[in-house]
Amino acid sequence: MIDVTNRSLRDISSLCYASGASHLSIVGEDDVEDEKLLRENLIRRYYNSDLNAYLRLQVRFKSLEAKRKLADCKYIVAVNIDKNREEYIVYASAKSKSGLSALVAFSDLAEFEQWKNKYGQKYKPLEIDFLGLQRLGGRHGFLINPLTSKFYLSPELIDEIRRFLAERNEERKKMLESEKKEQQ
Repeated sequence: MIDVTNRSLRDISSLCYASGASHLSIVGEDDVEDEKLLRENLIRRYYNSDLNAYLRLQVRFKSLEAKRKLADCKYIVAVNIDKNREEYIVYASAKSKSGLSALVAFSDLAEFEQWKNKYGQKYKPLEIDFLGLQRLGGRHGFLINPLTSKFYLSPELIDEIRRFLAERNEERKKMLESEKKEQQ
């Protein structure tokens, strides 16, 4: 639920788009107006609405399609590079009360900036694809948007998506090989 009290239509549209919406219905007393959300009419610059939408679908419905679509999304991780340390690349992490550790990731720069202002002044955003995400935190998992939606991408879910991605790539490879043979 998004609180839209005292917000402009442009800001409301931006928030909805960032959350995964593609249209906004405005309901009046006598009519309903459906508006397509276009990037050029929005406030913020970096959106990752697909990731936000697929995370919500995965949480709410355990959607297989949403799970598979997570493989095609971009993610933002918080990274600190300090050449004066032995391990000079450090990725932000979080620990639950039960002792579970996970790396921290974000769906968009607004989420990253909100976290950075509260916890991570020394960190910079780094955009990565799913395979990069899997390489970094496949054993620990990721807490995505730790200050808002708090979606935990478990090592098991990461591995399941990685297997799907490998199968899909293998199918594409076979299809390309078959097309080459047909052309010869």
